[in-house]
Amino acid sequence: MHQIPLLQVDLMQRPETSTDGLETWMEIYRHPSGVSPETMKTIERMARDADLPQPRRVEVFVTLT
Repeated sequence: MHQIPLLQVDLMQRPETSTDGLETWMEIYRHPSGVSPETMKTIERMARDADLPQPRRVEVFVTLT
């Protein structure tokens, strides 16, 4: 199993399913030095290796100023 030191993860899901009966999950990642593109690629590879649903969508947010 791969590990990314100091990576914090929150897992969330919508309370309702879609009209197709699908669930929507959201993963939120935090790291003291930020989540680099390399870290994002590692997370995507780990998700594929774990047979999580594909395709996945990646969105990046920054602190509101």
